[in-house]
Amino acid sequence: MKLKILLLISIAVLFSACGKPESKSIARQKIRITAEQMSLILANQNITCSDADFCPEGIARMFAINFEDANNSSTCSAFLISQDVVMTNTHCVYGQKFSLKKICSGLFFVFPAHGLSYTAQCSEILWRDNRQDGRHFYRDGDNDFALVKLDWKIPLTPLKLVKGGIKPGSKVFPVVVDQMGGFNARITKLECKVDKLIAKYGVAQLGDCPVISGNSGSPVLDENQNVIGLIFASSNNRIRDPNDELIDRIKSKTKGFAFSTDYIQKTIGQLL
Repeated sequence: MKLKILLLISIAVLFSACGKPESKSIARQKIRITAEQMSLILANQNITCSDADFCPEGIARMFAINFEDANNSSTCSAFLISQDVVMTNTHCVYGQKFSLKKICSGLFFVFPAHGLSYTAQCSEILWRDNRQDGRHFYRDGDNDFALVKLDWKIPLTPLKLVKGGIKPGSKVFPVVVDQMGGFNARITKLECKVDKLIAKYGVAQLGDCPVISGNSGSPVLDENQNVIGLIFASSNNRIRDPNDELIDRIKSKTKGFAFSTDYIQKTIGQLL
């Protein structure tokens, strides 16, 4: 029975990747999660890299858990900017009618490391854009990025944020967490081209960039593996299956959207 409950929980969480279920027509039973069950889910995580020669440290699978109803839980991505602080999206740390303390109590992170993994929990949401009502893309200046302090220092190398890396016409490398199942995920390196930069909002439009549900909160790297952006949206939410071959995902001509680190540092630089 315990295994069956865990599978139901993990499926419910996966359906809600990036904050919204795939279909409102799917009838779902309300599922409660206990702290013990969540501990088992975290302990059984298997996170691999699509390229064995490229598996940077500090990138995490993120769970935003509603313990009262798993159907309102979600999976996102995050990455270390210091050993006890991660960056992700505001829409990944959002809970309607929930206090920041309650939202924080449901945020969990799994960091793969050389065949093992480290798990951490939110101790404080350091910053998010409180103007966001769920997810409003980037209109009206909603800044879809957030900082979360962890409950301990992860012994991995944080990623380095640099300025000036996202320029129209340049090649960039989003390193995303593909959510393959309740217990499985894969870190995948994409190669995309910056179509344009919307300076007013600090948003880069990335061409041929098959970002899918669950990739939210992933870093965009330059050729030196420095962070130059933060993924937050895709132009095609119908592409949801991380098991699809990458070449098939690229054929979709999907555009990804990322905040530049220039803009993030301009907005919350005092916290970085």
